[in-house]
Amino acid sequence: MIAGAMLLALSAVGRAADVPTHDVAGAPAATLLPRYLDARIISYDESDDDEAVLPDGPFRDFGFTRTRTLEGRITRIAYVLPETLSTIAVMNHYREVLKGGGFRVLFQCAGRDGCGGFSFGEALTEPMADAHAGDEGNQIIDYLHPVGGDVRYVLATLDRPQGRVTLALLVARHLDRQPGVFIETVTQPPEGAALPAENATVIASSLHVRGSIGLRGIAFVAGTARLQRDSRPVLAQVAAMLHGDPAMRLLVVGHTDTQQTLAEALKLTSAQAQAVVDALRRRWKVSPDQVGAIGVGPACPIASNVDPAGRALNRRIELVLQAE
Repeated sequence: MIAGAMLLALSAVGRAADVPTHDVAGAPAATLLPRYLDARIISYDESDDDEAVLPDGPFRDFGFTRTRTLEGRITRIAYVLPETLSTIAVMNHYREVLKGGGFRVLFQCAGRDGCGGFSFGEALTEPMADAHAGDEGNQIIDYLHPVGGDVRYVLATLDRPQGRVTLALLVARHLDRQPGVFIETVTQPPEGAALPAENATVIASSLHVRGSIGLRGIAFVAGTARLQRDSRPVLAQVAAMLHGDPAMRLLVVGHTDTQQTLAEALKLTSAQAQAVVDALRRRWKVSPDQVGAIGVGPACPIASNVDPAGRALNRRIELVLQAE
């Protein structure tokens, strides 16, 4: 992918980039860092629950020497600035803004020798460029993949009552074109959130007494197997219980209501149960031997499916204790 984008960037040297005259559709009215007068937003992405890999070191050979992988609310925004501005002036301005806002710098670099030149900008903006075809993707390459090596970068973080913000700021200039700015932020919820009602002790007790427990703290995006962020506190408690008892074996069972066909319900609940298992294994490093998944559709209701309240109760994830 790096090599392919490099060829695209080199092929763009001989053509004139279209200078944006307005913000891309869907761009926000306000952003974390103030924008320059006459700056134009060429691309914008946001995701409430995603993963970002942010450089915490220079680009050498085939990759960054060090990165930070963070999960949370992700925003990515790319600007084109007036051509009279230099990358050093822009970066100095933003450093002062970050300092005044209480941010702590984790890493910074400049130029081909300090950052890695073209490859640094290309690798950092690759997720955004890949997500946008046509003119929008081309403009990311035109303004943020700096053939010539004029690139500056800062990685900084700020702890706030509403959570930690980690910000990656790239300022680059592709040969004689206007400078570009790329800002990626990851907002994470605050640490020390209240312990969920379904904590490790309660879950373990119910499993040993009754053999099963329904996890009310597990939630999915409606009609999908995509776990919502609010599920993480309960999943963390399940993982803590399993880590504390390596001999424990669980079956994660997905249940739903009767609003779909049987085939659809079985497919959905199987996917939801597997999503829970995958999260436990991937994020909390639970042993694959300790958890399995099965979906039973609407086969085991705990309430009537006639009314919405009953159907809501039937849509659930249940843990079933298995023989050791």
